[in-house]
Amino acid sequence: MHYWQQFKLGDERMEALRVTLLSTRESNEVPQAFYALLRSVDPDAACVAINYYSSAASSVHFGGENRLASDTAEVLERARAVLGGELEGEFRAAEDEPVEERVATALSAIMDLVEPQDTALVLKALAIARSEECIEGAGYAAAHILEVLPPGSDKSERLIAALARAAFDESVPHRSRWPALGALGMSSSETAINWLLQALDLRTLDLQAVAGMALAELDLNRFRPRLEYMIASWPEVSDFPAYQLVALLRES
Repeated sequence: MHYWQQFKLGDERMEALRVTLLSTRESNEVPQAFYALLRSVDPDAACVAINYYSSAASSVHFGGENRLASDTAEVLERARAVLGGELEGEFRAAEDEPVEERVATALSAIMDLVEPQDTALVLKALAIARSEECIEGAGYAAAHILEVLPPGSDKSERLIAALARAAFDESVPHRSRWPALGALGMSSSETAINWLLQALDLRTLDLQAVAGMALAELDLNRFRPRLEYMIASWPEVSDFPAYQLVALLRES
């Protein structure tokens, strides 16, 4: 997140460390600043370090190496602390505090590392998420957990209910609802399937398509008639994800 590159920490020492961390690339100072920020009791200082870790980790997708890979376990622990509100008492803050930015930052670092034990933290995140980054991080984290939870379990059903609230919240821009809607497709629970079927009747083609792709990936043969009926009412489409669903149905 670019947010932390502009955010100034209130503590002068922490702010100096933030500037050092963000302005120095290859130096012995960088690890020192990173660890000092990561281990701070201030949630914003910790988020600066967590965000730095996420940037280092993203280099792997481009053939590079995450030079902070050995610190993954500690980053996971601190991200959990941010999500749980352990660095600031309650998981609530004044209106001018960057609550969603903290949550999105913590989730971006651990969304592929979360475990069923993190369900309560992801549920907290979904409860406050409104921005695209926050809903996306919470959606991917929930999807990762749903992959390993038994369908129909209590944790699974609670995650599904929270994802459905986010996916059907019309006060949120529909593009921001994609990750929550798509995450429902990570569970074969009939509850999740029923939500996805309801989403086929939403007013926007992109949300219909996201739900349709989720159903197709769950069981294309079972849902093909319903999906073909839906796209028959669509105009000619060329945009993602609607085109992706149309292509899938025509080619399979």
